[in-house]
Amino acid sequence: WGKEVEDTFKVYVPLNTHINNRCVVKIIDDIEDRTFDVVGEPEYWNRFHMFRKIILQVQRKSTV
Repeated sequence: WGKEVEDTFKVYVPLNTHINNRCVVKIIDDIEDRTFDVVGEPEYWNRFHMFRKIILQVQRKSTV
């Protein structure tokens, strides 16, 4: 169901990571530095695995 989105990523981080839906995440790599917005609230997955699932979307630049 739904469509495949190429600018959205699922990321799993440790439970003690302080992040919410107002955060901006910057990832620095060899090719390109990109910034992401957190979509929705982080989900807690602490039943079997001790991590939080966050969904990141590439920040879009205005073309005005």
